[in-house]
Amino acid sequence: MEVYLMLLSVFGCLCYSCATTESGWAEVTLKPNWRLVFRGEFITMRCVIRGRVKDGDWTYRWYKDYAPFGNASDSSDISLGQVDESYSNTIFRCTASLKGDNMTFLQSLPYKMVVLNPPKAKISIQSPQEPFYGGDRVTLRCDVTQGAGWEYQWWRNNTWINDLTSQTITVSLPEDIGHYRCCGFRRKMSSYYSPVIIIVMTALPTATLTVVPQSPVFTGETVTMTCVIESLSGWTYKWYKGPSRVPVSEGNTFTITSAAESDEGQYWCQGERTSRPTTSQGSNSVDVRLKGSASPKQLVVGILLGSGIAFAVMLLMVFLHCCAKSKGFCLHQSDSGQPVQSIYQNVGRAPDQPYGSEGDEAVYVPLQRVHEDVYETIMPRNRNAQDSLPESDQKSVIMKQFSHRHKKEAQTETMK
Repeated sequence: MEVYLMLLSVFGCLCYSCATTESGWAEVTLKPNWRLVFRGEFITMRCVIRGRVKDGDWTYRWYKDYAPFGNASDSSDISLGQVDESYSNTIFRCTASLKGDNMTFLQSLPYKMVVLNPPKAKISIQSPQEPFYGGDRVTLRCDVTQGAGWEYQWWRNNTWINDLTSQTITVSLPEDIGHYRCCGFRRKMSSYYSPVIIIVMTALPTATLTVVPQSPVFTGETVTMTCVIESLSGWTYKWYKGPSRVPVSEGNTFTITSAAESDEGQYWCQGERTSRPTTSQGSNSVDVRLKGSASPKQLVVGILLGSGIAFAVMLLMVFLHCCAKSKGFCLHQSDSGQPVQSIYQNVGRAPDQPYGSEGDEAVYVPLQRVHEDVYETIMPRNRNAQDSLPESDQKSVIMKQFSHRHKKEAQTETMK
């Protein structure tokens, strides 16, 4: 068998030598013609006729490790399908014979196939360099260093980005922050995934604004505001009033030399520079007001506070009125026309006053203090649940009480 293979090889070489010296030769190539083959690729081989040969139709035959492989065909291509490690170090040959001419026969040199494990993709940041800020556009690159003809697939946060197949992609911040990875693919197979690269955004530097003096300020007073950004360098500062994006001044300080009503408002600043990051965050805002002029917020608070106080006073007046009606508070004048000096609520008999007629208890309110107390009966109450005293009896009780009181005071004066 070995002798047969040696003779076939020598005969093939002689035929190949004759064909190449007088007319042309055959050559085994891959379709497409990439030198390296990776496990999992779908491989098609082609028998290519080189040099000067006669025109006509050709018949092609293939050999794998010196044994016929497949059938004779008019096509110069043969498909191997998806290759694996078993194809590694395999020898392939092809022959081509011109139909109708038995003397024209071409044979290729041996082609040794080597099947490699798939390579691993690499991912890198092209520009700019970290840290990244809002508004940056970051360019990523994917590379497969082994072999040629790679296309690329991209994933963001484990989701395939199906409209991106180029070797480099550009993402915008902040909307495209996340985890990125890639891989290469060709001939229906893919490389191993690249490592994950994380695109995160760093907050812009913060501008800090200070003002001297604090509002409110006097008309004509000088107000100085200062803007500072402590991180990085090369900042220039712009000043803004209210929501407008038109600068009112530049520089790290802004001075109002003679405060007037037209200077009132809210001021803030922002830093800019030529290199990344090109802008800072806007500073805190300060309110410049003149003395005696209230801010809108203060006006609202004042109105609400005044309304609350007025409502509380109104409630208090209604409450007192209701109490007066329910508890019988009243003001009277004595017969002499003098104003009442003291009032007793009808909660029992008046101090130092005897009961009225037998079985009755009268409730009194002292109305006036001059030389003696004058009492008016507000509500007689019957202990035995009998009817109230008649009007004539009530007057009699009043007169007796008045006389008793007057005598008692006279006796006191005599003893003195």
